[in-house]
Amino acid sequence: MAIRIVKATVNEVNDIAATGRQSFYDAFHSIFIRKDELQKYLDSTYDVFKLANSIENSNNLFFVAYDNDKPIGFAKLKQLSRHQQIQSVRQTELQKIYVLKEYHGTGVSQTLLNKVLDAAVELQPEIVWLNVHVGNTKARRFYEKNGFSVAGKHYYIIGTQKFEFDLMSIAVGRSAYELKNISEPEGAAHR
Repeated sequence: MAIRIVKATVNEVNDIAATGRQSFYDAFHSIFIRKDELQKYLDSTYDVFKLANSIENSNNLFFVAYDNDKPIGFAKLKQLSRHQQIQSVRQTELQKIYVLKEYHGTGVSQTLLNKVLDAAVELQPEIVWLNVHVGNTKARRFYEKNGFSVAGKHYYIIGTQKFEFDLMSIAVGRSAYELKNISEPEGAAHR
């Protein structure tokens, strides 16, 4: 396995759409009561035109993980994204980090997270925050092992369903440089 992480441009939009759609489906399809609402969410969120606009937004940074030339995951860091439950004015959101399930436990998620936290350090926020579904205990343990802690709850509505998330955060003063040697738990899936 030859993993490489690239900062995404619109050239990677199809890779992001494909890995995001598949990873989200694998991680969350079982908690959706209405499969039509899941499909509508996937179609909207991973629409290539919508994603291309998001990639071109200067407040967003996307990173794509490849195994040789195969896209296997991606992460999205969103600058100037504030959560009301976090007191800091300077916040950045780790909005998405997804890795194909067959690559869970291989270190790809850790490599992506390190890359994102390195980028966050350069942006100089005080806090990086994320939401992780309360049922996704492997992802929560992964983030806790990397220094994130629960800062509150967040609820997200998709269609007619309400989903509960743990709001997690880390002070960026504990940078990714300190986290390089932490390994990913086997089978971790991410929001």
